[in-house]
Amino acid sequence: MGMSKKSIGKKAAAGVLVAVVLAAGIAAGVKIAGSLDFSGEEYHLKRTPLVENYEAGSDEEEGVFQGTVVGEDGKPVEGAWVAVGIKGEAKPFVKMETDEKGAYSWKVEDEEEQYYLVFQKEDCITVVMEPDEKDSTPYNLQDAVVLLDKEEDKDAVYPVSVKGLAVLAKEMGEDQDIKLEEDGWSAEEEQSLPGLEGAQVDIRRGINCTDGDAEVSLKIGDDGTASADLAKGTYTAVITKEGFNPVTFILYAKDEEPEITVPCVERSAGGWQIVLTWEGEGEPPLDLDSMAVCKGRLISSLNRGDEAHGRYLFDSYGKTGCEVIEMPEEAKDYQYYVMDYNRVIEGKSSSLEDSGAAVWVYHNGNLKERYQLPTDETQPIWNPFAVKDGSLVTAQAGLDSIEGVEGWKADKVLSRMNSKDLNAGVIVSDGEWLYFTNQFDENKLYYIKKDGTGMGKLCDDPTGGHSRKILDGSWIYYCIEGENGRGKAVYRIKTDGSGREQVKTLNEGQWLSLLGKADGRLFVWNQDKIGGEISYIDDNGIETSLGTGLSNQISLVGHSLYYLNEAGYGGTAKGLHCRNLKTGEDNLIIPDVDWFQFYIRDGYFYHDEGLSLFRMQLGKEPEFIASGQEARIGSFIMYEDWIFYYDDGSVYRTNLDGTDKICIKNTVGQYEIIDGELYTDRGKFAPIKVCGLNGENERDLFDVLPYKKDAAAQAYYQFLCENESNGDPDWPSYSRFASLDVNGDGVNELFYSINEYSMQTDRLYSFEDDMVLAKTLADGYKYGGTVVYEEDVKMLTAIYRYGEMGSPDEVTLYSTENVYPRILDSGYRYSIGWDDDTLESQENAARFDAILADHWVGKQSVNWVENTEENRKTYILGGQSTGYGDVMEAWQ
Repeated sequence: MGMSKKSIGKKAAAGVLVAVVLAAGIAAGVKIAGSLDFSGEEYHLKRTPLVENYEAGSDEEEGVFQGTVVGEDGKPVEGAWVAVGIKGEAKPFVKMETDEKGAYSWKVEDEEEQYYLVFQKEDCITVVMEPDEKDSTPYNLQDAVVLLDKEEDKDAVYPVSVKGLAVLAKEMGEDQDIKLEEDGWSAEEEQSLPGLEGAQVDIRRGINCTDGDAEVSLKIGDDGTASADLAKGTYTAVITKEGFNPVTFILYAKDEEPEITVPCVERSAGGWQIVLTWEGEGEPPLDLDSMAVCKGRLISSLNRGDEAHGRYLFDSYGKTGCEVIEMPEEAKDYQYYVMDYNRVIEGKSSSLEDSGAAVWVYHNGNLKERYQLPTDETQPIWNPFAVKDGSLVTAQAGLDSIEGVEGWKADKVLSRMNSKDLNAGVIVSDGEWLYFTNQFDENKLYYIKKDGTGMGKLCDDPTGGHSRKILDGSWIYYCIEGENGRGKAVYRIKTDGSGREQVKTLNEGQWLSLLGKADGRLFVWNQDKIGGEISYIDDNGIETSLGTGLSNQISLVGHSLYYLNEAGYGGTAKGLHCRNLKTGEDNLIIPDVDWFQFYIRDGYFYHDEGLSLFRMQLGKEPEFIASGQEARIGSFIMYEDWIFYYDDGSVYRTNLDGTDKICIKNTVGQYEIIDGELYTDRGKFAPIKVCGLNGENERDLFDVLPYKKDAAAQAYYQFLCENESNGDPDWPSYSRFASLDVNGDGVNELFYSINEYSMQTDRLYSFEDDMVLAKTLADGYKYGGTVVYEEDVKMLTAIYRYGEMGSPDEVTLYSTENVYPRILDSGYRYSIGWDDDTLESQENAARFDAILADHWVGKQSVNWVENTEENRKTYILGGQSTGYGDVMEAWQ
């Protein structure tokens, strides 16, 4: 094991706890060679040569072992022996004595050699220490070694307890229902990180000792802890669990040693993880918080930050919780703070000295450093380190001096008041698969990968075209569609298609929709004659009603449910209410509001009042954000630092304060944001479009044309069957039809010809969501027509001939590039024997002649076929075109 000049003797950062050694290399499985008795009893140092402590200069480049020795009371120990030995040799070859500050220092003689150290003092337990191997610091000694007093009772044992915590590479916490009280933030539940159940804890004597058989091996139980009784002394412990990086740390078996809390980071974690824990014996402040701050950026809660720059993975409230901040590998210039937040914002005098705060810093899942609050800390803010250019440094800076975060005190309060994600949407995603209503298969529940592959049916239940679904773990909750097209019952099914079961049903005349699910509560809104009712169903199936006359808009903040009372039934007050879901306490927050939708973000209530979108803080006037153009704002979605809203068929995006408004996409019917992409559709048989949040890289989720063709064919076929001519002059049914794609959308349109006995009108039908009467071609005229191409736009030319004497022949040219034909030009001419004696009739006759010349003569006419079962099957169900004939021949 070689040594590096630059790393030997490197001082640990101020505040390193004597109870922990940072042994990332050892924890990863590096074995230390040599045979040592880590009990220390075989080392008798009286005959070992004594040398003077080495005085290293400020520009020292040679390797140096240096540190301090303290007693159980934390005070320096003067006159303790610190001996150095070579591994494989039985006795140390040199020793030093600690000075009045408890310090020692020895210059390494051979940088290629492997060493160990022995610490000894009369009436103290001898300790052996192996230098600690780390990724960039092969030899980093324990900064302060504790010598424990010898125990007179040889059989005495002391309990030690280890609590393992799992730091996952994802957000683990969620905002709770909290109140700011006189002594800090009060939380209804104290939450901590998940326990490391089943992890192995191996304990050996000495400092940094990981070689050989363990003296004690333990398993962490389902309560997240492991305990043992040990003889008084200093021990090395290693926690290991599959999927997590091992952690090596020091245990002291002695009087009144508190439980040590050890976070273990998931192997897949990258970048930096900073974990705040508490291990004090006294009562820590109720509201102890951690923050990472750089110029213009504040990471202070789950609702502050993002994966690109840094974010909270866990934000707890209460005395025993932990907080976890994650920052990417390239994070620069972040100052890290621990504070008694309530005291800070109120300007009260306090210190953190009795809190027992400890901070564990991991880099790419490996333990990098551990800091314990200094016992002489007298301020309510502790700034132990900074992350600067990918390294830990002690370049502290005052929080109020950092540019761009001057409002952090008020911001911290606001950041804790945010709506939870209720996981409801017309389309829901698990990150890889989408679950949606397939409107092309009777609104059944389907799944598809986000890349458009792997589509399949999950169940046969009709779910309603735009009804919300909820994805909760492996369960999907959905509404079954009733006869009125609205939800009549709630079911759930697993994503593998198993476990289908009913959750809620309604009486006749009622209908419902899903609002979301959080904290084991499924929120449902249903409506009948007395107005809307909000209720929630817990995981035991117990349903609780919040009352009637309520809007279907809710927002959940911790255990506080904000909802709109629209009617004030039963003596209740109209307005925005807040219901504590644990205590049942209900309060009117803002009276007489008329909001269509609202969302809570950073302490602001974002809401639309029909034509305009606003935000407001409680007790303050609303701030204008945006307004609709020709119609009301239909809906809005808050995503990251943007608001997306719907206005008159278009989706717009604006900043949270209403600045930088842009139009993202036009011709939109429904829209959602899923996994950072915008999903839109504009009708039943229009494809679901997916694009970026700037409207870029648009694609179809899947091809809908085959479904549209099939639906059109079935509709046309049924219609033709029901209207087949039977020769009855009083029954104006269709004796002939033509099937052509006249607008280029890939779906055939239909021309219907009234039977020969009727004076009714020939008609052109198209297909959108259903059959559409696109145009009544003429009343009392016989139809002839052709499809022509002009400047790549398909046109339909229709000619009308007079059926009785006295009226002119007419011709009209239509554009059929859309579903509904648009008149381009028209004209008329009187039959032979009638004079065009007016200017108007002469102008119309000229247009008539021009249309005939340009768009009729020499063109192809619609080819008609008889309305028979054989032709219906061939042309309609078979999807064939009836084709064209010679227009002049047909006209004659």
